[in-house]
Amino acid sequence: MLKLIKCEFWKLKRKRLLYALMSLSLFFPLILAYMAKAGTGADTTEHYLQTRFDYVYTMMLGYGLVFLLPCLIGIIAAILFFIERDCDTSKNLRTIPVTNTQLIMAKISMLFIFSIAFCLTSTLSVALFCKLFHVGMVYGMTYKIFMSLIFGVLIVAASLPIVFLIICFNKSFLLSILLAFFYSIFTTLHRSDIDPVNFLRTCPKYVSSIRRNTMTVGHVHSIESMGLVDGPGIRTVIFLQGCALRCRFCHNPDTWELSDGTEYTPEELVAKIRRFKPYFKEDGGVTFSGGEPLLQPDFLKETLKLCKNEGIHTCIDTAGYGLSDYDEILNHTDLVLLDLKHIHKTDYEKMTGRSMDRFEEFLNALKKHQTKIWIRHVVVPGITDSENHMAQLKAYIQTIPNVEKVELLPYHLLGTNKYKVMNIPYSLEGVPAMDKKKTEMLQQTYFDHVYFMEEKSC
Repeated sequence: MLKLIKCEFWKLKRKRLLYALMSLSLFFPLILAYMAKAGTGADTTEHYLQTRFDYVYTMMLGYGLVFLLPCLIGIIAAILFFIERDCDTSKNLRTIPVTNTQLIMAKISMLFIFSIAFCLTSTLSVALFCKLFHVGMVYGMTYKIFMSLIFGVLIVAASLPIVFLIICFNKSFLLSILLAFFYSIFTTLHRSDIDPVNFLRTCPKYVSSIRRNTMTVGHVHSIESMGLVDGPGIRTVIFLQGCALRCRFCHNPDTWELSDGTEYTPEELVAKIRRFKPYFKEDGGVTFSGGEPLLQPDFLKETLKLCKNEGIHTCIDTAGYGLSDYDEILNHTDLVLLDLKHIHKTDYEKMTGRSMDRFEEFLNALKKHQTKIWIRHVVVPGITDSENHMAQLKAYIQTIPNVEKVELLPYHLLGTNKYKVMNIPYSLEGVPAMDKKKTEMLQQTYFDHVYFMEEKSC
């Protein structure tokens, strides 16, 4: 069989048309990358750049493979199955011990080989041209190549009916091409089994990049169904992926990367939240935490809207370091748990590795909307545990409207093992856990008997 496949390959190689067909695997991605370049904005965030690359790759899958490849398979099949007839060499085959079944299988194998080569070249071309044109950030190529090859194999399998029609109509090369062309149009308009979106919905690692172009999709790290410390009452806590801060005391480094986690549409997530309504009832609700939920503004905004339509109390647990677009988000937010990292700009930067400007932008949005706020502040031994710091913290918080309460959280070591597993240096190595009794004393002294909203109204 291998010798037969090799023989079919050499027959095909002599056809100049083959090179023209393979060149489409370069030309089509070039056109797509050029078109995407024309629509590229000024945003240089990693999320945006990855989205641009995913867009070009998705277009290549949806049109370069689902539409173009079946047509090419039909043309190649016509060449392979008509070549003996056109060259009048069919009678020569009868002189060697080769059955019709073996010959057909060798030709079909060549179709699969052509498809694999076309898919591999197309995928690499997408990466090459996106990089050359600075369209987006090239990433995840191993997985993308793997998915392209799967599509190639499935598309050939789905195109076998037209191949058999070509064999049956073994009369006209033009007729075979027309059959392949109209079959490609039909499968594109009515595709379900080989549709990239439908197929990749079952692939959680890459689904975000495909569906992101047609609908709003969020990355969820985990879901806690019965949270008791993230807002009033019993709450469903949604931990979203992605965080731009690198807080020294962060206990969730596994939430930093935006592309990780499980993907949900707002509708899917709210359907899951709805199941827990009998537990949190009217006193509880849903809290969006992270990571940093404000790094997924579109997804968060749509999900909050749907939650409010369901009559669910909404809360955001945030450090206030997002991507702007806060007005629509806060319009559908009942409560904000604001994680105040530090009150001084220099110390804030030392603590988080980022400027305090974005936090202040979000804080101004909170003041504008008069959203109810619960302040949270982590007390770290030797850094934020002094009484002088607490006095300054209280004075700072009193300048923020609509603060209902302040919660001091003792620094703990529960997340330090994650750093070892992920091979990430831990900057607070050697700092002991905060004494809970001292934290309670600071809480009682500075904040338990202070009613901020009443003080401001006096």
